[in-house]
This record gives sequence, structure tokens and C-alpha cells, in this order.
Amino acid sequence: MDIFLTLFVNLIPLYALIALGWVAGRFFGVDRQSLGALGINIFMPIMAFGFLAQLDFKLEYIGLPALIWFLSSALILIWYEVSKHIYPDKRANLLAMCSVAGNTGYFGLPVALVLFPPEMIGLYIFILMGGTIFEATVFYYVAARGKFSVRESFIKLVKFPTLYAVTAGLAYNFSGLELNPLFETYWGYIKGAYVVVGMMIIGVALSRVKGLVISPRFISLSFLGKFAVFPLVMLGVIFV
Repeated sequence: MDIFLTLFVNLIPLYALIALGWVAGRFFGVDRQSLGALGINIFMPIMAFGFLAQLDFKLEYIGLPALIWFLSSALILIWYEVSKHIYPDKRANLLAMCSVAGNTGYFGLPVALVLFPPEMIGLYIFILMGGTIFEATVFYYVAARGKFSVRESFIKLVKFPTLYAVTAGLAYNFSGLELNPLFETYWGYIKGAYVVVGMMIIGVALSRVKGLVISPRFISLSFLGKFAVFPLVMLGVIFV
């Protein structure tokens, strides 16, 4: 019970930041694309480098990104086949995507920063690379209904700056060098900025939603995949 209370208490400020983002987007014209570019292309790579440079890396971590890629790929393809029997149009693609993908960057990483110690955040970001590669390959394939080339997928992947930050962070980690204290100071500022910007992006996006249509069947099926099937599969992996 204590862990759920801790989670609830720690999530309250994050939801408050989402509300502030909604206000900023609704009344002050704040642009989601600009915030997203700042968070993904500037803050996240710097933060990832710092965490990976300090990670107590173990050999058994190597397969974790590959595991996430494999499970995500298998589940989205299975869910896509199921979805095609329910929706004869592009909603099948959207349902498969919604049932597997999660906001592991904007929302997941700030939550991890709040709940876990720094040594676990580096591992989280390393595992997150499996999800990033999945989104640039199989996820993109389902989104485009197979009308994409390997070249397009590769270009999409190589444009993601955090991939290079993780590589550089691991290289720095293996070199045995210590991080400069000045870098650590400003890196701490970047972490806080990422939490604020990441949460506000969600609020800004919500402020621009118009003509909302609720589809109980679509939502139920996507929630079944996201909050039942995927977690159960992961629990099975943990058990094994």
C-alpha cells in the first residue's frame, strides 16, 4: 500500500505541470512542436549522456534493449492482425499502435526521475533505446501500412540524437574518466528542465484537442493491449 501512496503523492506535481502546460497552450499560444524539439533534441541527449556515463554497467544489461524491441514488435504485429478483423480501415493500424506504444519519453522518464535513484535512470534510458529502435522500424511499418523503405526507416533512426548520446555516455563510462563537477551542476539543471518541459508538452497537446470523439470499443481494446496484455507479458519475462 505504501508504494501506491508514494506513487500517488509523487505524481501529483507531474499532473500539476500537465495542467500548467494546458494553460500555457490554451491561453498563451505555447507551441508543442517547439517544446518537443527542445526536450527531445537538447535536454534528453544531455541527460542521457550524464546518466549513462555514471551507470554501473553490467554485462547482463546488453540484451535488455533487444528484448524490448522483440516484445514490442511481436505484440504490435499480433495486435495488428487482431485489429484487422475488427476494423477494415486505418483504425486497425491506429489501434495496434495505441495498444503497444507508451509515452516512455515525455511521461515515463520524468516519472522514473521522480521514483527511482539515479543509478536506475541510466539503465532505464539504455533500455529505452530498444523502444526507440522499435518505433523507427516495426512501429513505423505498421503506421505506414508497409509502405516504407529500409532507407526511410534508417534515416528516421539516425536522426534521433539520444542514440548518439547513449553511445557517447557508454564510451565515456568505459573510459573510466570522472565527469567534470561543472558539467554535473548544469546536468542537474537539465534534468529538472526536462521534467518540467516533458510534462508541459502533454498539457499543451491536450489544449489543442478539438472535436474529441469517444469510441468506447476502440479505447477498451487499446487499453486491453496497453494495460493488460503488455504488462502481463513483461511480468512473465520477469518471472522467467
